Amino acid sequence: MTILETPIAVIDAQPFQRNLERMAQFAERSGIRLRPHAKSHKCSEIARRQLALGAVGVCCQAIGEAVAMVKGGVEDVLITNMVVTPGKLAQIAELARQASIGLCFDDEEQVRRAGEVFAARGAQVDAYIEIEAGGERCGVESPEEAVTLARTIAQHPLLRFMGLQVYHGKAQHMRSIAERRDAARDAGGKALAVKVALAGAGFSCERITGAGTGSFAADALVGVLNEWQCGSYAFMDRDYGENDADDPQFEHSLFIAATVISLRDSFVVIDAGLKALAFDSGLPLVAGRPDLSYFGPNDEHGRIDVSKARTPLKIGDQVHLIPGHCDPTLALHDEIAFMRQGQIEAMWKVDGRGPR
Repeated sequence: MTILETPIAVIDAQPFQRNLERMAQFAERSGIRLRPHAKSHKCSEIARRQLALGAVGVCCQAIGEAVAMVKGGVEDVLITNMVVTPGKLAQIAELARQASIGLCFDDEEQVRRAGEVFAARGAQVDAYIEIEAGGERCGVESPEEAVTLARTIAQHPLLRFMGLQVYHGKAQHMRSIAERRDAARDAGGKALAVKVALAGAGFSCERITGAGTGSFAADALVGVLNEWQCGSYAFMDRDYGENDADDPQFEHSLFIAATVISLRDSFVVIDAGLKALAFDSGLPLVAGRPDLSYFGPNDEHGRIDVSKARTPLKIGDQVHLIPGHCDPTLALHDEIAFMRQGQIEAMWKVDGRGPR
């Protein structure tokens, strides 16, 4: 086993590859385009591996992620966000000269700003209308609003209306399968109503894109989406692992390795705290050690309760932590150690974690 310089993000090669293959195979059997969300990994090497298994492109949430993906060879990127400032819109225009780029809208002012910048720079960008699918965040809230917005998009020749963005963020973390299926039916019903209204106004939705690691199996049963944006399936963080499992099932493959640096009577101190792990979705698990529990993070330290430890930890021992939320955890790391059977096979840059 390689001794790692910690804290460091680690991918276990075998479960990681199985996760990628299971999702790719399920999407193919379901007749759905797979566009994994790169906000989960922010790593062009991982994106290329997803593309090699049949993904049509990737999603990004931030401009920095999109720049890294295009630079890394990804030729089709959907930015699942609204962008309104001139500098970022100019960056999107530049990306559109190198790859197929999509952007989301839910307001006419967004369309006006984007349309003017893209026209001035001669850049064609695909336009998606985001609908409020239950996440209580962005999105138009009625079919009538969608029709009005589609007509505004049509006034800008370098915006090409492509379809709908239908992401239900809250559904991803509903624990029971029944809850997630109910949420998927509700979101699908809203999307279908918008699609019908747009068709009546002369607009065709080529793509209806959405879903995530928590909801894709439920969305497959509803049958409205024709593209999925799952991202965390590659890693399966602790929070997703607490969902009631649907098929296909995925394995934990992303860990933060940490080293024991100090001992106390009932706990040990490790070198992974707030600057190595995200805590928005709770505390990490200690992989393979249900007798240990992480608590009390500080900037550069964490604590592990060893009061129930079957075997003691000593200074220099290394543990692997399953992060509560993979997306913001990887935003804290510059590199990932890709490991196979305890040995580092490669170091991958988290090249999309830079400027927003």
